[in-house]
Amino acid sequence: DNLTVGNYTVVAVYSGDDRYNPSNATALFAVTEAPKENATMNVSADPIIEGENATIVVALPEDASGNVTVGNDTVGVVNGTAIFTIPGLTLGNYTFPVVYSGDDKYNPCEENVTVLVTDKIDFNISVSAQNITEGEVANVIVLLPGSATGNVTVILNNESKVININDSTVRGLNGVLSMLVTYNDLIVGNYTVVAVYSGDDRYNPSNATASFAVAESSKENATMNVTADSIVEGENATVTVTLPENATGNVTASVGGVNYTAPLENGTATIIIPDLAAGNYTVTVTYSGDDNYKPATKDVEITVDEDSSVVICAPDVVKYFKGPERFVVNVTDYEGNPLANKSVNITINGVTYSRTTDENGTASMALGLPSGEYNATVVVDNTTFISKITILTTVNGTDIVKVFRNGTQYYATFRDSEGNYLKDGTTVRFNINGVMYDRQVSGSEGLARLNINLEAGSYILTAINPENGEMSSNNITVISRLIENRDITKYYKNATQYTVKVIGDDGKAVGAGETVTFNINGVFYTRQTDESGIAKLNINLGPGNYTITAIYNDCMVSNNIEVLPVLFAWDLVKKYGTSDQFRALLLDGQGNPFYNQRLTFNINGVFYNRYTNSDGYAFLNIKLGAAVDQYVITTTYDGYSVSNVITIVP
Repeated sequence: DNLTVGNYTVVAVYSGDDRYNPSNATALFAVTEAPKENATMNVSADPIIEGENATIVVALPEDASGNVTVGNDTVGVVNGTAIFTIPGLTLGNYTFPVVYSGDDKYNPCEENVTVLVTDKIDFNISVSAQNITEGEVANVIVLLPGSATGNVTVILNNESKVININDSTVRGLNGVLSMLVTYNDLIVGNYTVVAVYSGDDRYNPSNATASFAVAESSKENATMNVTADSIVEGENATVTVTLPENATGNVTASVGGVNYTAPLENGTATIIIPDLAAGNYTVTVTYSGDDNYKPATKDVEITVDEDSSVVICAPDVVKYFKGPERFVVNVTDYEGNPLANKSVNITINGVTYSRTTDENGTASMALGLPSGEYNATVVVDNTTFISKITILTTVNGTDIVKVFRNGTQYYATFRDSEGNYLKDGTTVRFNINGVMYDRQVSGSEGLARLNINLEAGSYILTAINPENGEMSSNNITVISRLIENRDITKYYKNATQYTVKVIGDDGKAVGAGETVTFNINGVFYTRQTDESGIAKLNINLGPGNYTITAIYNDCMVSNNIEVLPVLFAWDLVKKYGTSDQFRALLLDGQGNPFYNQRLTFNINGVFYNRYTNSDGYAFLNIKLGAAVDQYVITTTYDGYSVSNVITIVP
């Protein structure tokens, strides 16, 4: 591989084997030069102004290598390109030979290039514009040299637009600057547009002309209605635009050099214009048009009246009860000038107070309100302002819930009307359950205490501040140490017990082993609490109503106990000589008929036992003697007896 040009001899030698003898042979061949391609070489050089460097660009095939020589300068070819910079040329035309050395693929070649050195360059600008349809935007395009500066004057319909050449007005592409100039709302007709380039230090002035036409549109003329009401300074102006319901696009209102745009919805658009000063305005409203309707323009007048309303400033007030602070109202016009002799109505807590502003536009009132939060409604003319009034209490206590005679007590903090704590030793007063108590402030934070030793119940405690007379009330709830007690209605000697639960200082059940005393029917009984803190008493009294009192650590609770009878009998009147029965009814502990229970009847000193039937009744046959007589019969069950009268009549 890779043999160079020349003549070559090749020798082949065979080593021989068991059958053949060794042998050799020789051959000759030559390597000649491969034919080369002719390279395509393009040489360019832009005209320059005297004092600039000339640039010669040599373009060869991309895979070409080797060197290029221009005059006495030689440059290597990189990616098929060689670039030469030649300084110091004066005015005139210069021709330079350009020689490519060739390489393994391409033959050498040679070409001349001419460089023009001038004081300014002639460049013919161009201008173009496409024909459009009425309502469309006309786009005029001006093409300029890529390094041009200065400005372009575009003239259409005797109207000139002078446009400076800068990054915002032109775009560069392939060494050429493109300038776009647009025209809206051109009417049907033929137009000639002229573009005049001013020239600069490098380029001579130039101009160009183009023609285009605006064809009549097939779109309809849109009927546009524009309305706007008068407003008061400080309000937003509202412009309402109505077009056909199927119209789309945008409408723009122009006033004072500012544009406001809104989209059409169902043929209607609302444009809000803020911050108009007092005066009369002509607002130009433009509809952009759409596929069905041509653009349209209409003016509307807006009157902005001066604002004659008042401005109210009434700061919120936070003060202590009977403090010196006042509620202050300042009234000004919309420019901030004080308004004197204005009537001010202030409504607080349902009461309206009238005041008049002074020369500073100020009115004020004292605040003798109880502690609390209030809304102050201020009305001047037709303007309303609402402020918040906060009267801080100078007596601050909290509701308490405590167990009968535990360590919880009532505390209150006292201040003067400027928020300072009352001094140590100051006498304050408490009223609870109709009794007044005087106590002294203790310490530096206005704190006073009242011990609560009342019986169980709910109370209102009123703390009174002697400095300003403020009174503040709290709820005091004293919980009995004996709870879950209730009135009982039970049948004679059934299993129902009277129970109470005992709680300790912490409000929790005390547990087992605490002694509770019960008093019922004049007899005292003591019982111990179980692990749940409950003490129980069996009720074995005869039928009747009783009051039971439970006592624990000086705390007492009372309930009503009603014992219902279980044994009933009725007086009997019978005729002499006839047989009749005396009836008694027995109920069990739940009030149901008590079956097969023995009742004892005692009549005339004789005792008889009878058993109840399934309906709870027991019967005794009566066969007593005299024609006219009365007998007392006593019926007994389980220690309880009832007596009745049996009367014998002829």
